[in-house]
Amino acid sequence: MTSSRNPVVSALLQEVQLPDSDRVICEHRGTGRPAEILGLFTGEDELPAASIAQATGLSKAVTTRHLARLVAEGRLIVTAPPASRNRA
Repeated sequence: MTSSRNPVVSALLQEVQLPDSDRVICEHRGTGRPAEILGLFTGEDELPAASIAQATGLSKAVTTRHLARLVAEGRLIVTAPPASRNRA
């Protein structure tokens, strides 16, 4: 499925994971990135944005955008001080 066919359905499926897989249904839209980023965190880990960017192969700007969305959705909590260069 592509986003050009039905953006509403694509949006609904953007986080739906395929059974027995770490892939998501709408992976071609880049929507698997939030799940990939969340998968980097285990337990009580804290990761700098730069480490997340390096692990995912994304630019710092794209990583920051994904992190900001995850924080806004309540799926991540920012732990770095506001002035920290590690803060997304």
